[in-house]
Parts: sequence; structure tokens; C-alpha cells
Amino acid sequence: MAIQSVAIIGAGMAGITCASKLLMDIPEVVVFEQYAKAGGRMASVRFGDYQCDIGTQYFTAGSEEFRDHLEAWEEDSLIDRWNGWLVELQDGQAMSRDDEVVRYVGRPDMGAVVQHLAEMCDVRYNTGIQELIRTKGTGLGKS
Repeated sequence: MAIQSVAIIGAGMAGITCASKLLMDIPEVVVFEQYAKAGGRMASVRFGDYQCDIGTQYFTAGSEEFRDHLEAWEEDSLIDRWNGWLVELQDGQAMSRDDEVVRYVGRPDMGAVVQHLAEMCDVRYNTGIQELIRTKGTGLGKS
């Protein structure tokens, strides 16, 4: 019997990526998110006129497949390349560090990419999960 539905807890990058991939093969995929918007560790908050990324400062791409997505996101203005100043602390001194790694940031904030991907998913916001109960005869594996 083919899987007909999947529930995913958390609308961060991992949850939303998983949901969008599963949508290709499973009729019903629902993501439950306790907060009012997607983001997880890529979330941002506003304090009056100020915005703060509260998790990931930037991200990189290790695979060619992911770099292909980044090109499209750059064209859609979801991300920009980040050319920040990198430092390493050595014996209490801040030393500049240069490398060839391309780093990216979300636009207008880090959560923008996750929120964009979440638009194609069935996400139930403001829904915290308090308990999971497995009922005999359901789910994967032995009953």
C-alpha cells in the first residue's frame, strides 16, 4: 500500500524542503509550524524599524544541484551574495580571513527563501504539536 499522507513538524528549511520533495509522490503532505511564519533557524524578527536574523547569518552551496537553485533564487531576488568581512581570533587578535567560498544571504531577510518554498506547501501555522500517539496498524514498519 502506497503512503497517502505525511505530517511534518517544523517549517524550517529542512521541513519545507522535505515537504516540497514529498509532494511529488504523496497526495497529502502537511507541515505543522508553531510560529506564524516559516523560517526555523533561518528566521528573522523585527523590532520597530530594525530587523534581525536570529539564526543563520549566511549559507553556502556544496552541491551543483543546490547551486542551480541558487542561480534561480538570485534571478528572483530571493538571495544575494554576501561579501562580509570574515575574521578569526588568534591569541586574542582579530585576523582577517579570505577564502574562495561564495556565501549567500536571503532578501529581504534570511527567512525569505524558506517562506518562498513554503508557498507551495500546505503549512498549518500557529499549530504546536503537544503529543504524538501511534495507533496500532498505522504508520510504517511493524504493528
